[in-house]
Amino acid sequence: MGRQPQLRRHDPVLATTPHRLQEHGPLGPAFWLYGRNEWEPLHQALTNRDDWRAW
Repeated sequence: MGRQPQLRRHDPVLATTPHRLQEHGPLGPAFWLYGRNEWEPLHQALTNRDDWRAW
């Protein structure tokens, strides 16, 4: 097997479920970014509102 990439402190970690994707679609609030309090659309979840120090 190849070498696994290492996560850096500021790499975003997203989660979703098939149910949320089916319900909201890929442009709807189907993504959870760890460290935030709500489900968001992908483009919003990846927006760096506060930068890495917010974590």
